Amino acid sequence: MTKKVIFFSSSSGLPYFTGNGSLVLSYGIVTCLQSLGYEVTVVPVAVKNFNNSEHEKRKEFLQSKGIRVKVFESIKNAKESSGYFDLSRKVVFASSKNIYYIEKKEKEDLLKYIESENIDFLYAFGWGSLMLISNIPDVKKMVSVVDLLEFVYKRRRKAVNLMNWKSKYKNKFLFLIDRKNISATYEALSIVDYIVEHAYQHAQHLKGKILNTPVTYLPHPLEEKQQTYLKQQDALEDR
Repeated sequence: MTKKVIFFSSSSGLPYFTGNGSLVLSYGIVTCLQSLGYEVTVVPVAVKNFNNSEHEKRKEFLQSKGIRVKVFESIKNAKESSGYFDLSRKVVFASSKNIYYIEKKEKEDLLKYIESENIDFLYAFGWGSLMLISNIPDVKKMVSVVDLLEFVYKRRRKAVNLMNWKSKYKNKFLFLIDRKNISATYEALSIVDYIVEHAYQHAQHLKGKILNTPVTYLPHPLEEKQQTYLKQQDALEDR
């Protein structure tokens, strides 16, 4: 029987053969999974600046390649927290509720779909998708990441410190948010089954941080010869 995988895309939207690095890399991963014999369904997660015509163009393209697209409006439209009140709330409360956190009620239809379709494993691309799937039980989970949050935040703090006093004050506040985000994403990484990192130095960094989840470096962009890595994973073997 054909095995099924759901690929959760980044905030850039549906994978595509051209565009920014996230789109191209995610398209490479999707086609790799498909070439291994998987029935692939793509689910867009927390899409920024959603453009319906662009979405439909990519959707039609993926479907022409035999790749399914399933849209859950509450998940597609989920937004990162940005207001001070909401950010403050997420500093105080549970570590899992960081800026990428998607409430359980917003993914009820997704959970029903996973069960009804007998999905074999979930593949998350990016932090929003990771936080969406990390605590979904009884299914194998793999995640691809590129930029590590602590490095992104460190560069941002350096830039903000060069600005006016108001920006510096906001920077102090954001430090608390950043710390919570890093903690929450590392917590999520520690409970998935496999981590794929597409930057070598970041893969080495994660290997020292995430001790109970295998971390593998897979160069970006994805090349056909590198499909052998995915073949070797238990998540892709018959169970």
